[in-house]
Amino acid sequence: MDLNVKTSRYTTHFSAFVFQTGYVCFHFWCFFVRQCFRRLFIAWSTRQIKSLFIGLCFLNLSIWLGFFGISGYIIWALSCYLFCQKPYSFLKYATRLPSPRPKTISITSVNISSDKPFFLESFRTLYESENRLGAIGRLILEQIPVPFVNISNDRNSKKILSKFPQTDILCFQNVLGRTESLILIQLLSRKYGYFLYDVGQSSWKINKYLLGSGLLIASRYRIIAADFYAFTPLVGTTKYISHGALCFSIELYRGRDQLRRIGYITTFCTQEGNGICTYNMLTELMCFSKNFKTITKKPSDIIAFDVLCGDTRAIFLKGAFQHPIFNLYKAPVPPQSSDLNDISSNSQVKRLQSVQENLAVVARDSDCKKRSSEEEADENGNPFQNGSNQILVSPAPAYAIGYSYTNALKKLTYQKPVTVVLNLARLYTDSGMSEQVLYGGREKS
Repeated sequence: MDLNVKTSRYTTHFSAFVFQTGYVCFHFWCFFVRQCFRRLFIAWSTRQIKSLFIGLCFLNLSIWLGFFGISGYIIWALSCYLFCQKPYSFLKYATRLPSPRPKTISITSVNISSDKPFFLESFRTLYESENRLGAIGRLILEQIPVPFVNISNDRNSKKILSKFPQTDILCFQNVLGRTESLILIQLLSRKYGYFLYDVGQSSWKINKYLLGSGLLIASRYRIIAADFYAFTPLVGTTKYISHGALCFSIELYRGRDQLRRIGYITTFCTQEGNGICTYNMLTELMCFSKNFKTITKKPSDIIAFDVLCGDTRAIFLKGAFQHPIFNLYKAPVPPQSSDLNDISSNSQVKRLQSVQENLAVVARDSDCKKRSSEEEADENGNPFQNGSNQILVSPAPAYAIGYSYTNALKKLTYQKPVTVVLNLARLYTDSGMSEQVLYGGREKS
């Protein structure tokens, strides 16, 4: 589907009205339930009579409005079951267009989850969420005016930045609410013109008709196609979240030959489970990404880059880094032995042969330590704090010239955003590039 205009996930105005009615009723009731648990928890921990009284008042309102909330959930579930819906919504803003012949393109992966458990995080009020997301959006817009280049043939320079580098495409994870997505979109629309939000599929089997995927895309380049796939099976708390993968393509520019130079990005958020579950999830991800490229790519298109990004912590902790997908996508910066400083006094990170094994060891060690010890390790220059967000690149005409993490959201998110800068010079200098496409690590004519 060519995304040229605003696209809603609802196919008709009537279905949109029914969806919104059920959504508002259910979430209005959920507001009182959250406030009830929030106030009672504060009263229990601080022994405050005032918080106890307010909590009991919210409990009383929650009981009286229970029928209202349950009715909203039933309307929402029936509308999801009866009406056909798209897996995402698309917004386009009139912003300043990027360069018609870009020399580089920067992609950033941002996981906005905090260090608090999901149970406590869900008790945030709308005011608190708006303040937190507003701060995240403003810090993202305070970018270094030029792309951050740090990859050389000799040695990689420092990878930890205090501000966001110049970024053309933002891939968010764990933006679970529609309201949270719109807060970020309102702020980021000053710089970015194309957005994919409200991503996910709603069914009893996938998410019990509750939360979306948490994926959000902001791009300065035109998004020309997109699709979403929900992972199966879901376990643990992910039964209530539409965890999956979002594939989309962007158009960099059209040359005088009228051939499109496009790029593919696949972003996802991993789910809980054992190694077998994670391995199967990666298999589904690889098949879905391949099918999406096959369907959306025109014979004359030139694929400039193919990127995989997201929250990969579960992959490395579950030992699924030996999956064949990592033969197609590689880390653009192999970690140096001197960069992998000791994360604990009892274990040292040894030099391993593959990039995936290095990432797995760092992820396993850092996941077992407290945040304070992780910050101490980060001061020593370790870019793999928390072993979570990574960006992997498939062989293509564009190649990585920059790879960095940023501390800009240090007090707002648990994981560091990561940015990769790709050089597009080969698209203009190679005279034969218009007749070649690099796909899946192999060259096709």
